Amino acid sequence: MVFEKFKVVLPNHSPYVNYLYSGNTKCTHMEKDWMMCAERVGMSNTPTVCKEFLDDYRECVYGIRHYERSLALKKAKAEKNIEPPGIPPQYQ
Repeated sequence: MVFEKFKVVLPNHSPYVNYLYSGNTKCTHMEKDWMMCAERVGMSNTPTVCKEFLDDYRECVYGIRHYERSLALKKAKAEKNIEPPGIPPQYQ
């Protein structure tokens, strides 16, 4: 038959899952949670209902809160005049 080499592959998952797959392997579970929530409530209600999932996903990808915490710690150390530890002496 002529069409034997063409296979029809039907998706075995929801059409919204993996819609915005970023390729970031450490955050795929958070992205999937967000997309499952978005599919459940609809894309128009996603910004309000699934905000927690989206915030967690963005934090995982961009690390904004982590960066802000590190800046706050550096600022607190600068206010207390705490110097970073020096290089330890080499063993002979």
